[in-house]
Amino acid sequence: MAELGQEPVGGALQGGPGDDGGDGHDRRPAGGDRIGDTRHRLVRYWPVAGTRFREYFPADEQVVAARKVPFNCHDPTHLLTEAGFQALGEAVEINVPSSARPPMPRPQYAIPTFRWDPWWQAPGREGESPWRVGRRHGGGLRIYLEGAWYESGEGERLAVILPDPASLGAKAASPPPQLLPCVSRWGLDPTRLPLPWPAAAEHLAGVRAWSFEPSQFRGDFRAHTGLALAEPGSHGSIQRVIAVSYPVHYDRKRGLWYADVEIAPDRGYFPFVRLALARLQPSSLPDLELSAVALADFAQLTPDRTAWVNLRLSDSGEGYTAHVSVVGPWVQSDPALPSMTVSVEEQDARIADPDLGWQRIESRTVEFKPQPTGDGYCLWSGEPVEVPPTTADKRLRLMIIEYETLQTSGGVVYMQGNTALLVSNPIRRVVYAHALRLD
Repeated sequence: MAELGQEPVGGALQGGPGDDGGDGHDRRPAGGDRIGDTRHRLVRYWPVAGTRFREYFPADEQVVAARKVPFNCHDPTHLLTEAGFQALGEAVEINVPSSARPPMPRPQYAIPTFRWDPWWQAPGREGESPWRVGRRHGGGLRIYLEGAWYESGEGERLAVILPDPASLGAKAASPPPQLLPCVSRWGLDPTRLPLPWPAAAEHLAGVRAWSFEPSQFRGDFRAHTGLALAEPGSHGSIQRVIAVSYPVHYDRKRGLWYADVEIAPDRGYFPFVRLALARLQPSSLPDLELSAVALADFAQLTPDRTAWVNLRLSDSGEGYTAHVSVVGPWVQSDPALPSMTVSVEEQDARIADPDLGWQRIESRTVEFKPQPTGDGYCLWSGEPVEVPPTTADKRLRLMIIEYETLQTSGGVVYMQGNTALLVSNPIRRVVYAHALRLD
């Protein structure tokens, strides 16, 4: 295994006359050169032209001494050892495809990620000041991977495997049993169903829990259709799938490779996903692009949230009133109603770090209650928040925080006659927080 800096990568280029990589394929990109493995390579050639009449010139004329310098593909002039008698031609790049399936990835764990859009301005109604709009994109997962990467060569990516409707047929209600362990699936959190039972059961009967589609993915991804799984189907047949691939990066602090996957499920509130992952080498011989499939642990996707803030001059002429609205997916039947608070916070003037030293002004805090819109989304709004005027020594920000109330297994037992009643101790967790600087 070779090392590129401190990043564990696949093996280096090796030569070997008569070596076909062990797969029977001719691995000669040009001119009879052979590559001693099955990896994908980009080989660049520079033609160097000389003269047949070199012997008629003095031996020391226009001779450049051979230099022992590292090869530089961006400046190949050091290939010329006799500059006065040689000319360098245009480079030609040869793509040598991988001739073997990549090894199976080894997902270690996944953590949720968020993508934040900077606050931008949207025009208000006639006579209103512009609205400030901020958005948090949920649905992100950072998947950490054990071991080295680029085992199949340059361009290796992490792929999320989806069923291919074109290969399943229009009448297929779900993938065949042998394909289910090899494709990604998602489903609603059973504690947060969109409707109470039994209406929820009837609703879920028409939901295909396996129906991921490439259009539900976001970020830096590519969709590849009609790829062959390494796992055979019934009677040894080839199973065709869709692969949604993401680039892989190296985390030097953790010593692990990772890929950032971003999914936008259809109006799901904290849905569960189980991703089927494979290495993908796009530059491969036909039907050898995918590795064997590895299943990641179940994970939950965080919902999107969009905040709208309108600052208006207060009636007294000192300070402002902040009119705030937040929109995002939500489950109406959740018995533990999430609450949202909007408050003004002031930073300690002695602290220069923009993220530290903030204290809530309790007298300027408003609680919002959810207002379901009937389409799986919810609107949070309430009374405007009074914002005092800012000065050079007074730094203020508006903080929006959404809480979820969860019932715990612990609590206090009360006796009512011969019946024991357990009153649980609810806890709150933060599921969304967004700050807007007001200075």
